[in-house]
Amino acid sequence: MIGAISGFFAVLTADEFLTGLLVGLFWLFLIPGFFAVAAMFFDYVVLDQPSSPTKKIQEFHFHSKDFEVYTLNQYQELERVIARTNPDELENISAQISRKIGRNTPNDPQSFLMSYYIQFRAYLLAVGKL
Repeated sequence: MIGAISGFFAVLTADEFLTGLLVGLFWLFLIPGFFAVAAMFFDYVVLDQPSSPTKKIQEFHFHSKDFEVYTLNQYQELERVIARTNPDELENISAQISRKIGRNTPNDPQSFLMSYYIQFRAYLLAVGKL
């Protein structure tokens, strides 16, 4: 096998070898970058539509004072509530949270709770409690 490869390279001139090397590097580095850009474009065009759940979650922004009123145990309970996905329970919990942090009751309780959960988790990680 090694003899066959070395025999192949012996046939190439220096210019052909460099051309092959450049083409190989192109495929190795630039093509994955192209797919990364394509993925970002896909995310921007397809996922940022108004009906996208990602867009709905991004509509809610909270401050650290909104998380200081709850403990780690209540965060874990929120995780369990979101996992169960009972619509009535989601609505009740979102109303309780919004009332406790001084906000109006949200129109979309599931998006509100997911947004609150994601940002609450980030807050707990930032302050070293999680």
